[in-house]
Amino acid sequence: MQDDFESNLIEHYRNFDQLDFRRFREVEIFIFFSFSPTFPLLKIYKKIKESNKKIILIQDNHQFSVHKGSVNSIILRPDLVITASDSERKYLIENLGLRNNCISSQGWLFQNNKSISNEKPISLNKKILIAFAAPPSITPLSEETYLLRKEIIFWVTKNFPTCNLLIKLHPHEDQGSFRKFIKRYTLNHILLSSQSPIKEAISGSEIVICSNESQIALDVISTDISKRLIIYRFKKNNFLSNEISAEPKSLFKNSDFEISELGIQEKNNIAENYLSLDHSAEDIIKDRLDKLYLQENNMHANVDIFLWLFIYGKNNDLINFLQSNKSDNYRNLHNLILNKSFNLEQLNDDFQDTWIRDPLCIILIRHYLHKKVIDKASVEIITKDFFSIYIFQFFFRDFIRFYNLINAKGLLRLFEKKYHNLVNKIEDLYINKFRPFRIFFSVLKIIYSLKIKILSVFIFRLSDAILRFK
Repeated sequence: MQDDFESNLIEHYRNFDQLDFRRFREVEIFIFFSFSPTFPLLKIYKKIKESNKKIILIQDNHQFSVHKGSVNSIILRPDLVITASDSERKYLIENLGLRNNCISSQGWLFQNNKSISNEKPISLNKKILIAFAAPPSITPLSEETYLLRKEIIFWVTKNFPTCNLLIKLHPHEDQGSFRKFIKRYTLNHILLSSQSPIKEAISGSEIVICSNESQIALDVISTDISKRLIIYRFKKNNFLSNEISAEPKSLFKNSDFEISELGIQEKNNIAENYLSLDHSAEDIIKDRLDKLYLQENNMHANVDIFLWLFIYGKNNDLINFLQSNKSDNYRNLHNLILNKSFNLEQLNDDFQDTWIRDPLCIILIRHYLHKKVIDKASVEIITKDFFSIYIFQFFFRDFIRFYNLINAKGLLRLFEKKYHNLVNKIEDLYINKFRPFRIFFSVLKIIYSLKIKILSVFIFRLSDAILRFK
Protein backbone atom coordinates (compact mmCIF):
# COMPACT_ATOMS: atom_id res chain seq x y z
CA MET A 1 0.00 0.00 0.00
CA GLN A 2 2.83 2.39 0.86
CA ASP A 3 4.04 2.35 -2.75
CA ASP A 4 0.66 3.60 -3.97
CA PHE A 5 1.11 7.05 -2.41
CA GLU A 6 3.60 9.89 -2.62
CA SER A 7 5.93 9.53 0.36
CA ASN A 8 6.00 13.30 0.96
CA LEU A 9 2.22 13.38 1.42
CA ILE A 10 1.61 10.22 3.46
CA GLU A 11 3.21 9.05 6.70
CA HIS A 12 3.03 5.31 7.36
CA TYR A 13 2.94 3.66 10.77
CA ARG A 14 2.93 -0.07 11.47
CA ASN A 15 0.75 0.22 14.57
CA PHE A 16 -1.06 2.76 16.75
CA ASP A 17 1.63 2.66 19.45
CA GLN A 18 3.97 4.51 17.07
CA LEU A 19 1.65 7.52 16.94
CA ASP A 20 2.46 10.58 19.02
CA PHE A 21 -0.98 12.13 19.54
CA ARG A 22 0.55 15.51 20.39
CA ARG A 23 1.40 15.92 16.71
CA PHE A 24 -2.30 15.86 15.83
CA ARG A 25 -3.54 18.69 18.03
CA GLU A 26 -4.48 20.80 15.00
CA VAL A 27 -6.34 17.93 13.35
CA GLU A 28 -10.12 18.28 13.65
CA ILE A 29 -11.32 15.12 11.90
CA PHE A 30 -9.96 11.59 12.10
CA ILE A 31 -10.94 9.10 9.39
CA PHE A 32 -11.02 5.34 9.90
CA PHE A 33 -11.96 2.44 7.66
CA SER A 34 -12.65 -0.02 10.48
CA PHE A 35 -13.10 -0.11 14.24
CA SER A 36 -12.07 -3.24 16.10
CA PRO A 37 -12.02 -3.24 19.91
CA THR A 38 -8.27 -3.74 20.25
CA PHE A 39 -6.46 -2.08 23.13
CA PRO A 40 -4.07 0.06 20.98
CA LEU A 41 -6.99 1.42 18.95
CA LEU A 42 -9.05 2.08 22.08
CA LYS A 43 -6.26 4.23 23.53
CA ILE A 44 -6.16 6.40 20.40
CA TYR A 45 -9.97 6.47 20.17
CA LYS A 46 -10.20 7.69 23.76
CA LYS A 47 -7.71 10.52 23.15
CA ILE A 48 -9.63 11.65 20.07
CA LYS A 49 -12.96 11.74 21.92
CA GLU A 50 -11.48 13.49 24.96
CA SER A 51 -10.04 16.17 22.64
CA ASN A 52 -13.53 16.81 21.22
CA LYS A 53 -12.36 15.83 17.76
CA LYS A 54 -14.70 14.20 15.27
CA ILE A 55 -14.42 10.63 13.99
CA ILE A 56 -15.58 9.57 10.55
CA LEU A 57 -15.74 5.98 9.39
CA ILE A 58 -15.74 5.35 5.64
CA GLN A 59 -16.96 1.93 4.56
CA ASP A 60 -14.60 0.46 1.99
CA ASN A 61 -16.69 -2.71 1.76
CA HIS A 62 -20.29 -3.96 1.89
CA GLN A 63 -19.82 -6.10 5.00
CA PHE A 64 -23.40 -6.00 6.33
CA SER A 65 -24.97 -6.75 2.96
CA VAL A 66 -22.49 -9.60 2.46
CA HIS A 67 -22.19 -11.08 5.95
CA LYS A 68 -25.61 -10.26 7.42
CA GLY A 69 -24.17 -9.17 10.77
CA SER A 70 -21.73 -12.01 11.45
CA VAL A 71 -18.91 -9.54 10.70
CA ASN A 72 -18.82 -5.98 11.98
CA SER A 73 -15.89 -3.57 11.82
CA ILE A 74 -17.86 -0.61 13.22
CA ILE A 75 -17.86 -1.76 16.82
CA LEU A 76 -16.82 1.62 18.24
CA ARG A 77 -19.04 4.66 17.88
CA PRO A 78 -18.19 7.13 15.05
CA ASP A 79 -19.64 10.62 14.69
CA LEU A 80 -20.40 9.99 11.02
CA VAL A 81 -20.45 6.89 8.83
CA ILE A 82 -20.09 7.23 5.07
CA THR A 83 -21.71 4.02 3.94
CA ALA A 84 -20.90 1.95 0.86
CA SER A 85 -24.54 1.73 -0.25
CA ASP A 86 -28.09 2.48 0.82
CA SER A 87 -28.41 -1.16 1.85
CA GLU A 88 -25.57 -0.66 4.34
CA ARG A 89 -27.24 2.52 5.65
CA LYS A 90 -30.50 0.66 6.21
CA TYR A 91 -28.74 -2.13 8.12
CA LEU A 92 -26.92 0.33 10.38
CA ILE A 93 -30.17 2.07 11.30
CA GLU A 94 -32.24 -1.08 11.83
CA ASN A 95 -29.66 -3.27 13.57
CA LEU A 96 -27.02 -1.05 15.17
CA GLY A 97 -29.33 1.81 16.11
CA LEU A 98 -27.31 4.46 14.29
CA ARG A 99 -29.32 7.63 13.75
CA ASN A 100 -29.95 8.77 10.20
CA ASN A 101 -28.24 12.11 10.84
CA CYS A 102 -25.04 10.19 11.65
CA ILE A 103 -24.99 8.50 8.24
CA SER A 104 -24.13 9.74 4.78
CA SER A 105 -25.16 7.38 1.99
CA GLN A 106 -24.20 8.62 -1.46
CA GLY A 107 -22.97 5.32 -2.86
CA TRP A 108 -19.73 3.48 -3.52
CA LEU A 109 -16.87 5.99 -3.21
CA PHE A 110 -14.18 3.64 -4.47
CA GLN A 111 -14.94 3.91 -8.15
CA ASN A 112 -12.40 2.96 -10.80
CA ASN A 113 -12.23 5.49 -13.60
CA LYS A 114 -10.87 3.16 -16.25
CA SER A 115 -11.71 -0.39 -17.17
CA ILE A 116 -9.00 -2.86 -16.28
CA SER A 117 -9.94 -5.02 -19.27
CA ASN A 118 -8.47 -2.34 -21.57
CA GLU A 119 -5.08 -2.52 -19.91
CA LYS A 120 -2.26 -4.68 -21.21
CA PRO A 121 -2.58 -8.17 -19.70
CA ILE A 122 0.17 -9.47 -17.45
CA SER A 123 0.90 -12.39 -19.78
CA LEU A 124 -0.34 -14.14 -22.90
CA ASN A 125 -1.18 -17.26 -20.92
CA LYS A 126 -4.80 -17.48 -19.87
CA LYS A 127 -5.10 -17.17 -16.11
CA ILE A 128 -7.87 -18.07 -13.70
CA LEU A 129 -7.85 -16.53 -10.24
CA ILE A 130 -9.36 -18.12 -7.14
CA ALA A 131 -9.65 -15.42 -4.47
CA PHE A 132 -10.53 -17.20 -1.24
CA ALA A 133 -12.49 -15.52 1.55
CA ALA A 134 -11.59 -15.50 5.24
CA PRO A 135 -11.23 -18.96 6.83
CA PRO A 136 -12.62 -19.86 10.31
CA SER A 137 -9.33 -18.82 11.94
CA ILE A 138 -10.20 -15.21 10.99
CA THR A 139 -14.01 -15.27 10.85
CA PRO A 140 -15.22 -18.06 13.19
CA LEU A 141 -18.50 -18.71 11.36
CA SER A 142 -16.83 -19.04 7.96
CA GLU A 143 -17.59 -22.27 6.11
CA GLU A 144 -14.39 -22.02 4.11
CA THR A 145 -12.37 -24.94 5.43
CA TYR A 146 -9.27 -26.31 3.71
CA LEU A 147 -11.16 -29.42 2.63
CA LEU A 148 -13.86 -27.39 0.89
CA ARG A 149 -11.19 -25.22 -0.70
CA LYS A 150 -9.59 -28.39 -2.03
CA GLU A 151 -12.88 -29.39 -3.68
CA ILE A 152 -13.15 -25.96 -5.30
CA ILE A 153 -9.57 -26.09 -6.58
CA PHE A 154 -10.06 -29.59 -8.00
CA TRP A 155 -13.25 -28.47 -9.73
CA VAL A 156 -11.38 -25.55 -11.29
CA THR A 157 -8.46 -27.66 -12.52
CA LYS A 158 -10.88 -30.21 -13.99
CA ASN A 159 -13.06 -27.65 -15.78
CA PHE A 160 -10.31 -25.23 -16.85
CA PRO A 161 -7.35 -27.53 -17.55
CA THR A 162 -5.60 -25.13 -19.95
CA CYS A 163 -5.64 -22.14 -17.59
CA ASN A 164 -2.79 -21.14 -15.31
CA LEU A 165 -4.15 -21.22 -11.76
CA LEU A 166 -3.58 -18.25 -9.44
CA ILE A 167 -4.63 -18.47 -5.78
CA LYS A 168 -5.00 -15.50 -3.47
CA LEU A 169 -5.73 -15.88 0.22
CA HIS A 170 -7.36 -13.44 2.62
CA PRO A 171 -4.88 -10.66 3.55
CA HIS A 172 -4.79 -11.71 7.21
CA GLU A 173 -4.43 -15.42 6.55
CA ASP A 174 -1.36 -17.49 7.38
CA GLN A 175 0.08 -18.52 4.02
CA GLY A 176 2.44 -21.05 5.58
CA SER A 177 -0.43 -23.12 6.90
CA PHE A 178 -2.13 -23.15 3.50
CA ARG A 179 1.11 -24.11 1.72
CA LYS A 180 1.57 -27.01 4.11
CA PHE A 181 -1.93 -28.23 3.30
CA ILE A 182 -1.87 -27.78 -0.47
CA LYS A 183 1.54 -29.39 -0.98
CA ARG A 184 -0.07 -32.77 -0.28
CA TYR A 185 -1.66 -32.56 -3.73
CA THR A 186 -0.06 -32.38 -7.15
CA LEU A 187 -1.26 -29.01 -8.35
CA ASN A 188 0.31 -26.54 -10.74
CA HIS A 189 -0.52 -23.17 -9.25
CA ILE A 190 0.88 -19.83 -8.18
CA LEU A 191 0.14 -18.66 -4.65
CA LEU A 192 0.07 -14.87 -4.75
CA SER A 193 1.32 -12.83 -1.83
CA SER A 194 -1.51 -12.15 0.59
CA GLN A 195 -0.47 -8.49 0.66
CA SER A 196 -0.32 -8.07 -3.12
CA PRO A 197 -3.00 -5.72 -4.55
CA ILE A 198 -6.17 -7.55 -5.50
CA LYS A 199 -6.70 -5.23 -8.48
CA GLU A 200 -3.48 -6.54 -10.05
CA ALA A 201 -4.59 -10.13 -9.56
CA ILE A 202 -7.97 -9.33 -11.13
CA SER A 203 -6.45 -7.43 -14.06
CA GLY A 204 -4.14 -10.29 -14.94
CA SER A 205 -6.86 -12.94 -14.94
CA GLU A 206 -9.43 -13.75 -17.60
CA ILE A 207 -11.68 -15.52 -15.07
CA VAL A 208 -12.17 -14.75 -11.37
CA ILE A 209 -13.65 -17.22 -8.90
CA CYS A 210 -14.64 -16.02 -5.43
CA SER A 211 -17.04 -16.53 -2.55
CA ASN A 212 -20.40 -14.82 -2.15
CA GLU A 213 -19.12 -13.98 1.36
CA SER A 214 -16.38 -11.63 0.22
CA GLN A 215 -15.95 -8.24 -1.41
CA ILE A 216 -14.02 -9.66 -4.38
CA ALA A 217 -17.05 -10.02 -6.64
CA LEU A 218 -17.79 -6.32 -6.20
CA ASP A 219 -14.17 -5.45 -6.94
CA VAL A 220 -14.43 -7.35 -10.23
CA ILE A 221 -17.74 -5.79 -11.24
CA SER A 222 -16.66 -2.26 -10.33
CA THR A 223 -13.50 -2.45 -12.44
CA ASP A 224 -14.46 -4.69 -15.39
CA ILE A 225 -18.08 -5.77 -15.62
CA SER A 226 -17.37 -7.88 -18.73
CA LYS A 227 -14.84 -10.13 -16.98
CA ARG A 228 -16.06 -13.69 -16.31
CA LEU A 229 -17.08 -13.98 -12.68
CA ILE A 230 -17.81 -17.32 -11.05
CA ILE A 231 -19.19 -17.45 -7.50
CA TYR A 232 -19.01 -20.31 -5.04
CA ARG A 233 -21.49 -20.00 -2.23
CA PHE A 234 -22.18 -21.80 1.00
CA LYS A 235 -25.43 -21.61 2.98
CA LYS A 236 -25.51 -17.89 3.74
CA ASN A 237 -27.99 -15.91 1.67
CA ASN A 238 -27.14 -12.36 0.63
CA PHE A 239 -27.60 -10.14 -2.42
CA LEU A 240 -24.90 -12.05 -4.34
CA SER A 241 -26.56 -15.41 -3.76
CA ASN A 242 -29.93 -13.87 -4.63
CA GLU A 243 -28.59 -12.83 -8.03
CA ILE A 244 -27.10 -16.29 -8.50
CA SER A 245 -30.51 -17.82 -7.75
CA ALA A 246 -31.86 -16.07 -10.83
CA GLU A 247 -29.56 -18.19 -13.00
CA PRO A 248 -31.25 -21.23 -14.60
CA LYS A 249 -28.63 -23.75 -13.45
CA SER A 250 -25.47 -24.08 -11.42
CA LEU A 251 -22.09 -25.27 -12.68
CA PHE A 252 -21.59 -27.50 -9.66
CA LYS A 253 -23.60 -28.34 -6.56
CA ASN A 254 -23.30 -30.62 -3.55
CA SER A 255 -24.48 -30.55 0.06
CA ASP A 256 -21.72 -28.12 1.09
CA PHE A 257 -21.56 -25.48 -1.62
CA GLU A 258 -22.68 -24.44 -5.09
CA ILE A 259 -20.78 -22.88 -8.00
CA SER A 260 -22.48 -20.56 -10.50
CA GLU A 261 -21.45 -17.90 -13.00
CA LEU A 262 -22.89 -14.41 -12.85
CA GLY A 263 -24.27 -13.24 -16.17
CA ILE A 264 -24.03 -9.68 -17.47
CA GLN A 265 -27.58 -8.84 -16.38
CA GLU A 266 -26.92 -9.99 -12.81
CA LYS A 267 -23.69 -8.00 -12.71
CA ASN A 268 -25.49 -4.93 -14.00
CA ASN A 269 -28.12 -5.32 -11.27
CA ILE A 270 -25.40 -5.48 -8.60
CA ALA A 271 -23.56 -2.49 -10.07
CA GLU A 272 -26.74 -0.41 -10.12
CA ASN A 273 -27.86 -1.28 -6.58
CA TYR A 274 -24.53 -1.46 -4.74
CA LEU A 275 -21.79 0.22 -6.77
CA SER A 276 -23.42 3.39 -8.07
CA LEU A 277 -22.33 6.83 -6.86
CA ASP A 278 -24.34 10.01 -6.50
CA HIS A 279 -22.77 12.65 -8.75
CA SER A 280 -23.15 15.23 -6.01
CA ALA A 281 -21.64 12.94 -3.34
CA GLU A 282 -18.63 15.18 -2.72
CA ASP A 283 -20.74 18.29 -2.03
CA ILE A 284 -23.20 16.36 0.16
CA ILE A 285 -20.41 14.82 2.24
CA LYS A 286 -18.73 18.23 2.66
CA ASP A 287 -22.02 19.61 3.95
CA ARG A 288 -22.34 16.72 6.42
CA LEU A 289 -18.80 17.39 7.66
CA ASP A 290 -19.63 21.05 8.28
CA LYS A 291 -22.68 20.05 10.31
CA LEU A 292 -20.63 17.71 12.50
CA TYR A 293 -19.48 20.67 14.55
CA LEU A 294 -23.06 21.61 15.37
CA GLN A 295 -23.56 18.31 17.21
CA GLU A 296 -23.43 18.67 20.97
CA ASN A 297 -21.12 16.42 22.93
CA ASN A 298 -22.95 14.10 25.29
CA MET A 299 -21.27 13.74 28.68
CA HIS A 300 -22.30 10.07 28.71
CA ALA A 301 -20.97 9.35 25.20
CA ASN A 302 -17.69 7.95 26.52
CA VAL A 303 -19.26 5.20 28.63
CA ASP A 304 -18.69 2.65 25.86
CA ILE A 305 -14.96 3.54 25.76
CA PHE A 306 -14.69 3.13 29.53
CA LEU A 307 -16.42 -0.25 29.33
CA TRP A 308 -14.05 -1.50 26.62
CA LEU A 309 -11.02 -0.28 28.58
CA PHE A 310 -12.38 -2.06 31.65
CA ILE A 311 -12.39 -5.30 29.67
CA TYR A 312 -8.66 -4.82 29.08
CA GLY A 313 -8.03 -4.25 32.79
CA LYS A 314 -7.98 -0.42 32.73
CA ASN A 315 -10.57 0.25 35.44
CA ASN A 316 -9.99 3.80 36.65
CA ASP A 317 -11.94 5.75 34.01
CA LEU A 318 -15.04 3.62 34.41
CA ILE A 319 -14.91 3.50 38.22
CA ASN A 320 -14.43 7.29 38.47
CA PHE A 321 -17.29 7.90 36.05
CA LEU A 322 -19.68 5.59 37.89
CA GLN A 323 -18.76 7.04 41.28
CA SER A 324 -19.56 10.54 40.05
CA ASN A 325 -22.93 9.52 38.55
CA LYS A 326 -25.39 8.43 41.21
CA SER A 327 -28.42 7.64 39.05
CA ASP A 328 -30.04 4.22 39.52
CA ASN A 329 -28.90 2.89 36.15
CA TYR A 330 -25.26 3.72 36.80
CA ARG A 331 -25.45 2.48 40.38
CA ASN A 332 -26.72 -0.86 39.07
CA LEU A 333 -23.92 -0.95 36.46
CA HIS A 334 -21.40 -0.10 39.20
CA ASN A 335 -22.53 -3.14 41.19
CA LEU A 336 -21.97 -5.35 38.15
CA ILE A 337 -18.48 -3.94 37.66
CA LEU A 338 -17.67 -4.67 41.31
CA ASN A 339 -19.05 -8.24 40.93
CA LYS A 340 -21.75 -7.44 43.47
CA SER A 341 -25.45 -8.24 43.27
CA PHE A 342 -27.13 -6.34 40.41
CA ASN A 343 -30.42 -6.34 38.49
CA LEU A 344 -29.90 -7.83 35.02
CA GLU A 345 -33.39 -6.92 33.83
CA GLN A 346 -32.85 -3.29 34.83
CA LEU A 347 -29.45 -3.30 33.09
CA ASN A 348 -31.14 -4.62 29.97
CA ASP A 349 -33.77 -1.87 30.11
CA ASP A 350 -31.33 0.93 30.93
CA PHE A 351 -28.78 0.32 28.19
CA GLN A 352 -30.42 -0.28 24.83
CA ASP A 353 -27.55 1.25 22.86
CA THR A 354 -25.67 -1.35 20.79
CA TRP A 355 -22.38 0.49 21.34
CA ILE A 356 -22.77 -0.09 25.09
CA ARG A 357 -24.35 -3.55 24.90
CA ASP A 358 -21.38 -4.98 23.00
CA PRO A 359 -18.80 -4.44 25.77
CA LEU A 360 -21.46 -5.21 28.39
CA CYS A 361 -21.87 -8.63 26.77
CA ILE A 362 -18.25 -9.52 27.56
CA ILE A 363 -18.44 -7.99 31.04
CA LEU A 364 -21.58 -9.99 31.84
CA ILE A 365 -20.00 -13.21 30.61
CA ARG A 366 -16.95 -12.63 32.79
CA HIS A 367 -19.14 -11.76 35.77
CA TYR A 368 -20.97 -15.09 35.63
CA LEU A 369 -17.75 -16.97 34.99
CA HIS A 370 -16.34 -15.32 38.11
CA LYS A 371 -19.42 -16.32 40.13
CA LYS A 372 -19.54 -19.78 38.47
CA VAL A 373 -23.32 -19.64 38.87
CA ILE A 374 -26.07 -18.63 36.43
CA ASP A 375 -29.80 -19.25 36.19
CA LYS A 376 -32.13 -19.85 33.26
CA ALA A 377 -33.57 -16.31 33.21
CA SER A 378 -30.11 -14.73 33.06
CA VAL A 379 -29.02 -16.99 30.21
CA GLU A 380 -32.14 -16.08 28.25
CA ILE A 381 -31.58 -12.32 28.65
CA ILE A 382 -27.87 -12.43 27.83
CA THR A 383 -28.19 -14.66 24.77
CA LYS A 384 -31.27 -12.88 23.44
CA ASP A 385 -30.39 -9.24 24.10
CA PHE A 386 -26.60 -8.99 24.48
CA PHE A 387 -25.10 -11.67 22.26
CA SER A 388 -23.70 -10.64 18.87
CA ILE A 389 -21.77 -13.12 16.76
CA TYR A 390 -19.30 -10.51 15.54
CA ILE A 391 -18.12 -9.74 19.10
CA PHE A 392 -16.98 -13.31 19.65
CA GLN A 393 -14.48 -13.28 16.79
CA PHE A 394 -12.48 -10.97 19.08
CA PHE A 395 -13.39 -12.67 22.36
CA PHE A 396 -13.88 -16.30 21.37
CA ARG A 397 -12.18 -17.55 24.56
CA ASP A 398 -14.79 -15.79 26.71
CA PHE A 399 -17.53 -17.28 24.56
CA ILE A 400 -16.30 -20.89 24.73
CA ARG A 401 -15.84 -20.58 28.50
CA PHE A 402 -19.38 -19.24 28.89
CA TYR A 403 -20.71 -22.07 26.72
CA ASN A 404 -18.86 -24.48 29.01
CA LEU A 405 -20.61 -22.94 32.03
CA ILE A 406 -24.02 -23.18 30.36
CA ASN A 407 -23.33 -26.79 29.44
CA ALA A 408 -22.33 -27.61 33.02
CA LYS A 409 -25.61 -26.08 34.26
CA GLY A 410 -27.68 -28.12 31.78
CA LEU A 411 -28.99 -25.03 29.96
CA LEU A 412 -27.73 -25.62 26.43
CA ARG A 413 -31.28 -25.76 25.08
CA LEU A 414 -31.38 -21.98 25.50
CA PHE A 415 -28.63 -21.47 22.92
CA GLU A 416 -29.72 -20.65 19.37
CA LYS A 417 -28.51 -22.91 16.58
CA LYS A 418 -26.12 -20.27 15.20
CA TYR A 419 -24.28 -20.17 18.54
CA HIS A 420 -23.94 -23.95 18.59
CA ASN A 421 -22.39 -23.63 15.13
CA LEU A 422 -20.00 -21.01 16.47
CA VAL A 423 -19.00 -23.34 19.31
CA ASN A 424 -18.15 -26.05 16.79
CA LYS A 425 -15.97 -23.62 14.84
CA ILE A 426 -14.13 -22.48 17.97
CA GLU A 427 -13.60 -26.05 19.12
CA ASP A 428 -12.05 -26.77 15.71
CA LEU A 429 -9.64 -23.88 16.25
CA TYR A 430 -8.54 -25.38 19.57
CA ILE A 431 -8.20 -28.85 18.03
CA ASN A 432 -6.15 -27.59 15.08
CA LYS A 433 -3.69 -26.01 17.51
CA PHE A 434 -3.57 -28.98 19.90
CA ARG A 435 -5.01 -32.35 18.83
CA PRO A 436 -5.82 -33.66 22.36
CA PHE A 437 -8.52 -31.01 22.61
CA ARG A 438 -10.70 -33.30 20.48
CA ILE A 439 -10.78 -35.78 23.38
CA PHE A 440 -11.11 -32.94 25.89
CA PHE A 441 -14.31 -31.55 24.31
CA SER A 442 -15.77 -35.03 23.80
CA VAL A 443 -15.22 -35.96 27.45
CA LEU A 444 -16.85 -32.71 28.60
CA LYS A 445 -19.99 -33.46 26.60
CA ILE A 446 -20.20 -36.99 28.01
CA ILE A 447 -19.74 -35.90 31.63
CA TYR A 448 -22.23 -33.03 31.42
CA SER A 449 -24.79 -35.34 29.79
CA LEU A 450 -24.75 -37.49 32.94
CA LYS A 451 -26.29 -34.53 34.83
CA ILE A 452 -24.50 -35.35 38.07
CA LYS A 453 -24.36 -31.93 39.74
CA ILE A 454 -21.27 -32.39 41.93
CA LEU A 455 -19.31 -33.98 39.08
CA SER A 456 -20.37 -31.23 36.65
CA VAL A 457 -19.28 -28.50 39.09
CA PHE A 458 -15.88 -30.12 39.57
CA ILE A 459 -15.30 -30.72 35.85
CA PHE A 460 -16.40 -27.18 34.99
CA ARG A 461 -13.86 -25.65 37.38
CA LEU A 462 -11.10 -27.83 35.98
CA SER A 463 -11.98 -27.34 32.33
CA ASP A 464 -12.54 -23.60 32.73
CA ALA A 465 -9.04 -23.21 34.09
CA ILE A 466 -7.73 -24.97 30.95
CA LEU A 467 -9.83 -22.92 28.53
CA ARG A 468 -8.93 -19.70 30.29
CA PHE A 469 -5.24 -19.97 29.58
CA LYS A 470 -5.08 -21.98 26.34
